[in-house]
Amino acid sequence: MRLYTQLSKVPLLNKSYAFKFLFVAFLGIHLPLIGIIFFLAFYEKAMSVHNIFYVTLSVTLVATVITLICLRKLIKPVEAASKALELYKNKRLLPTNLPNEFEDEAGLLMTNIISSIKSSENLLKQKQDLIFLLSHDLKNFAATPASLAQVILDEKPADNIKSSAELILLSTERQTEFIESILSLMQEEEKIASQHLRVKSVSFSDIVATVNQDTRTEAKEQKY
Repeated sequence: MRLYTQLSKVPLLNKSYAFKFLFVAFLGIHLPLIGIIFFLAFYEKAMSVHNIFYVTLSVTLVATVITLICLRKLIKPVEAASKALELYKNKRLLPTNLPNEFEDEAGLLMTNIISSIKSSENLLKQKQDLIFLLSHDLKNFAATPASLAQVILDEKPADNIKSSAELILLSTERQTEFIESILSLMQEEEKIASQHLRVKSVSFSDIVATVNQDTRTEAKEQKY
């Protein structure tokens, strides 16, 4: 990124990334002409047409190679920004080598990437703190009906009360498992988002049996 840094020190080029490319391209186009002029001006002997052709071709090829190398180096800021985003997306590594002192479009891109990643990290940290606070409260809310249902079962009640208490206990256990699954998904959201989806077969009869068991008591009470 040395060439980009040096060009950014030029007053006419420091605020425009496009001007840097145009400046390098302008020099690359005119380098052959400048080289030929200097060669003809300082070469004392007369030159044949073939020699002029070979000199022109050589200077043009050298200027083209130099121009392409310079243009390749000017892309370094964009490559660095892209690599920083890729590392953060795949490995959640924070950028450590992106500069933020440049004022052109590439400099603003790198600055915005750094700012966006920091904001994302702050939001993720706040989300993790919120999940940590909610996890205990939600589990306590789900555990209270289970404790009451277990107390009822310990008293050895009538069959209809026992059936209702067992249903409450089973429903509470499933609710707790569901809460834990949701919390786990929220905690590993970034990891899950980067994984490929896998198709899994689900037994529809098991789902129907579970729903039927959960709603059986309510259906009896309403005499459906």
